[in-house]
Amino acid sequence: MYYNYMYGIYKYARVLAVELEVLWNSTGTDSMRVAIGRVPYSDISGITYSQFSEMPETQIALLSAKGGMDKVVQTRTFVARNAIGQALTDHSYWVNSAQAISTTPLHTDDYALLIMSDGVTLASTASATIRVHYHIEWFDLQYAV
Repeated sequence: MYYNYMYGIYKYARVLAVELEVLWNSTGTDSMRVAIGRVPYSDISGITYSQFSEMPETQIALLSAKGGMDKVVQTRTFVARNAIGQALTDHSYWVNSAQAISTTPLHTDDYALLIMSDGVTLASTASATIRVHYHIEWFDLQYAV
């Protein structure tokens, strides 16, 4: 409903930042390593946990198994910027309503959020609650024809 309403008012939108919060819970007997971060969409399918954990914006944690309900909360804000750290102001990153509902990004080098775990076994009993908040900027008012 929000999507339809806002695109009824504006022609274009752009994501300025994404806030990611992952709440990991474990009741199992095995500890596991967890990580959140962002990588280019084209690199998602072939990346390992070891490679991902070494990337500059990746946040890693250990979900220990001490018995009972063990938890770890990871929070990270990712700001949309180019390779040299400047805010994106390029019109190529503005999306219209048809482009916004696409399941793949317009540019394969655009960033995607990635959540990974390592060390999961049959004795692991863990869950992840994921919260994502988008900061969106809207452009160019629509005019009734």
